[in-house]
Amino acid sequence: MKKANISKIKAELSKYLRYVKQGEEVLILDRQRVVAKMVPVTPVDEIRIIQPEYDLKSTIAAWKGQVFDEQADIVDLLTADREDRF
Repeated sequence: MKKANISKIKAELSKYLRYVKQGEEVLILDRQRVVAKMVPVTPVDEIRIIQPEYDLKSTIAAWKGQVFDEQADIVDLLTADREDRF
């Protein structure tokens, strides 16, 4: 595992990104204290972009003027939406 101060990372970012691409982890230090870690991306970490199932503009237009339940849990709503997709 490599370690480097923020200033060194800024000056030699390409070098440290090569280490990460090769599978190394790099600890980023601020005054000898670890503040971040660069790690290689694994296939599980890759972002997957999916197309929306409906036209967002028309959905927003349909919602205009509606009052929503303030007690609704946004996490529950998102979870339900995502369960419907997969």
